Amino acid sequence: MTDQQIYNKIITVKSKEETKTKTGTNTTFKIIDQDGERFSFFKLKKDGNLTSVAEQWKNTGSDEGSTVKIGYVKESFEANGKTINVNKII
Repeated sequence: MTDQQIYNKIITVKSKEETKTKTGTNTTFKIIDQDGERFSFFKLKKDGNLTSVAEQWKNTGSDEGSTVKIGYVKESFEANGKTINVNKII
């Protein structure tokens, strides 16, 4: 992460979803908070171990209805000619 502002927010998890990436080699966790804002993180590192975010999420036992404090960065990328903006939990 280079020169990205880190945002902190206390959220109540409205819903969560796990989806396989397009390559099928990883899983993305998608979290929606009480305001409808979306956040995400990857489950695995390239070496196959859990990412630090996935490990922390697992250890907290956070589920729908849980209130948690998160840190995230805003990222943008191009896909199919469109700009996609994401809130990546760090």
